[in-house]
Amino acid sequence: MRKIIFFTLFLSVFSFANASLEDNSIIEALEEDAKVLKTDFDLKSFNSCQDMEDVMSSYIKEYWKNNK
Repeated sequence: MRKIIFFTLFLSVFSFANASLEDNSIIEALEEDAKVLKTDFDLKSFNSCQDMEDVMSSYIKEYWKNNK
């Protein structure tokens, strides 16, 4: 009977010890690799939908040509 009680107490202490541990390795790795980008860009506006389609078509053709 004592063995069962001690075993139960041991398991409960062990389970609480494991529950309190946290794995922060992913968060720490992300914080180390984080970089602040200092890129300034402006969004382009179009006068018509056709203008946008022309620019997008040209972009897609150039992209496809360079990245087959």
